[in-house]
Amino acid sequence: MSKNTAYNSELFKEDLKVFESAIKKKDYKTANIISNRITTNAWVSETQYFGIVGFFLRQLALDVLSASNNNNSSAVDTITKQIFHLTENILAQVSSEKTNLHELWINFNIVKEKSRKDTLPDDEKTYYTTNIEYTHKSVQKVLQLLFESKDIISYGSNNFIKGILNEISRSSRTYGISPEDNYLLSILVMIDRVDEYIGTTSIDIKDFKIRTEKELMPFIEQLEKINSNNTIDETKVNDLIWILIKKWRMYYVQFMEPNRQSIQNQQPIIQGKIRDELIEELAEGIEKEVISE
Repeated sequence: MSKNTAYNSELFKEDLKVFESAIKKKDYKTANIISNRITTNAWVSETQYFGIVGFFLRQLALDVLSASNNNNSSAVDTITKQIFHLTENILAQVSSEKTNLHELWINFNIVKEKSRKDTLPDDEKTYYTTNIEYTHKSVQKVLQLLFESKDIISYGSNNFIKGILNEISRSSRTYGISPEDNYLLSILVMIDRVDEYIGTTSIDIKDFKIRTEKELMPFIEQLEKINSNNTIDETKVNDLIWILIKKWRMYYVQFMEPNRQSIQNQQPIIQGKIRDELIEELAEGIEKEVISE
């Protein structure tokens, strides 16, 4: 008897069981791989819900991996406990076929906040108080810088998105973050992943500039529109994150893990006839290697 070829609830449950098993075994690298697998399966099957779920699981897998690498057993225990609270909620939704991303966003925010303080060093945990109003001010300050100076993103040597993301992440870890600002942070996480692929797969500075303006800038503009409203529209957040997830997984299929070499450290670019002749020679060499295998 043939099985359903769609990535449905039963196939997702298999992935979720492997994810939970990896967390129980403290194999956080595998948990991260499985969360990526869920987003890829969601991309293949065009299912936004599973794509966003994969995003949640990946963020939490990275959190517990970081705590484990820092030998922070208290944080590992707390994050692990919170992960299972979220996966129980996800499993209940999928089993009942009543999927609700709004509910998952609420629970994702709760999980992040409950585990946040345990990830801080002892002195910071002791002296810093929760202050999401300050985090909000920080978020708006750096986003204003991003929107006013977004042309910098097309510079080959820039790390602008990472700088923005680093500042918001620092404030959110230290003081906590509101659900509204966590939407913006989550979008930036995904924009950074796309930005990294563009930066590490462009063939030269010109190509990088063209691709940045064509492929990345529209996402910055959409983020600006989402941020400009007094109330953030969760549906638009989900739609934008989903588009970014699909682009990210497409890049992974095309390039696998990105090469960390930056544009400015690549070999000097050869232009004109000599460049064309070298490309032709290279192509011929590759063809000969393929034929000989």
